[in-house]
Order: sequence, then C-alpha cells, then structure tokens
Amino acid sequence: MNSTAFKHNPEDSHQILVDSCNANKEKVLLIDDDRVFGSIIKNTATHFGMNLDTLVDAPSRRKLTLIDDYDLLLLDYDLESTTGFAFAEVLNKAMPYMPIILISSSNRPTADKLFELPNIIGFVSKWTKPEEFFLRSLELYRNMPMLGLGHQAAAV
Repeated sequence: MNSTAFKHNPEDSHQILVDSCNANKEKVLLIDDDRVFGSIIKNTATHFGMNLDTLVDAPSRRKLTLIDDYDLLLLDYDLESTTGFAFAEVLNKAMPYMPIILISSSNRPTADKLFELPNIIGFVSKWTKPEEFFLRSLELYRNMPMLGLGHQAAAV
C-alpha cells in the first residue's frame, strides 16, 4: 500500500490524480446487489485506471478464498443474503487483514456496531457522485492504519 499514490490538486477541488503505477497493482472488490451502482462504480474505477471487480452477494464461507486476491473490499450494508456488517464479522475472523469499507444508501450502518470491527476502515455513502465515492474510498484505504494494530475507522 502506498499512501503517496493518492494526490489532490488544491487548485482544483475536483481534480484528483491517481498514480497509475499503483493503480494497476491495487485490486478492489465491490460486493453490492445493486447492479446499476456496481456498473457505475466499475466504470469510474476504470476511468482512474483501477482494477475493480463486482459480486452481487457475499460469497459463502467455503468460497472466501476468492476474496483473498483483493486489496480492498467495498461492501454494501444491505445484501440479499446477509448484512455487510455480518459478513464483515465473518471476514474479521477469516481474513483480519482484509480492509473493508461499508457502503450504503441509508445511514443505518452508522447505527450498527460499525467501529467495533478492526477490519472496517470506514463508511462511504452511495449518495455521493461516483468519482467522489470512489476517490473517498481510495483515500480511506490509502490512509488507513495497519490492520490489527487498533486502528480507528473513519466515517463520511
């Protein structure tokens, strides 16, 4: 993880530069049952030169190894088979090193025990522009403390 890859141009609040060397190495997985949102975020990631894959539901416990190749997990709070928080609890035991950002179009995740799991590094609302959503997620990821060392999650 390279925290210098995310660069902000202070003269233009909408211009964000993503270091292409790191962008091509980092892999992001979005788990969200909203296929339209998934497509929009995938296109945004592609625009910034990032690898982003999508799943429409959380994988079963025996298929968790599918997630292991990713650097960051964007996890919708309201999935068809479970909540994002419940799945994050499973991952906290199986893959405590996997950083997770919970996402939602509601504010219910902030009422849950969001900050009690060390692998949840933040929350990003779906009610932001796709570029802002994606770049805020990258910012949380690239500025996160090392997992397992008592870091605090950030919410936006």
